[in-house]
Amino acid sequence: MAFAVLNKLIQRSVKAIAVFEGGKGLLVLLGTTLFVFVYDADAHRLAMMLIHDLHYDPDAYYPHMLLMIADTFTGMRLTLLIWCGYLYSAIKLSESYGLWRERQWGRTLGILSIGVLIPFEVYETIQHFSFGKLTILALNILVVALLFLGMKRGKAHRAR
Repeated sequence: MAFAVLNKLIQRSVKAIAVFEGGKGLLVLLGTTLFVFVYDADAHRLAMMLIHDLHYDPDAYYPHMLLMIADTFTGMRLTLLIWCGYLYSAIKLSESYGLWRERQWGRTLGILSIGVLIPFEVYETIQHFSFGKLTILALNILVVALLFLGMKRGKAHRAR
């Protein structure tokens, strides 16, 4: 009985992870595509428009940093950034589909795409501790553990 409840909980958790990861993929896809259509080879002008529309002082720290970043993303760097956005979306949407359909490769992709970031999150949490960073680290470890348990559950279920 307890085993059946645990299996159901893992299955529902994997579905929730699929929805969340798919949402991230769609959000990045939408943002990247919107950026491609709005962007007209002048990132500095686009950043200035954003700063102006939000009524920020361009000389303030964060708007100034945004302008500096906009000035560095030109040409090949910008093209690479756009392709990285599309690649990230493809990975997250594929992962979401695989998790939702309970495919082994979906769980593997999820474990890899989320797990690869954990060492960086540990480092960042140690270097600049905050409870927000610790929470994100703990959630990502939990997600990888749930996907791993789901993978084990799937193998055990197929063995019968």
